[in-house]
Amino acid sequence: MINSTYTWENLGKDIKDSGILIFSNLDSMPSPKLMKDLVKAAKRIELAIGNNEKICILGDYDVDGVTGTSILLLTL
Repeated sequence: MINSTYTWENLGKDIKDSGILIFSNLDSMPSPKLMKDLVKAAKRIELAIGNNEKICILGDYDVDGVTGTSILLLTL
């Protein structure tokens, strides 16, 4: 059984430790250009849009997966 005091103390500690992910500003985030093959993928998407090709978007069911999938669906 988890003690509620222990849980709240750890939650506060975890939020502080992970603050760079939760509370970061855009200047402190790593450049998206560091992602492998990002430029290649962007060019391929641009080509597909230009050629009126269908684009399959896959996502998972966790929060970031649903959010990312939704953004892609609304953007493309």
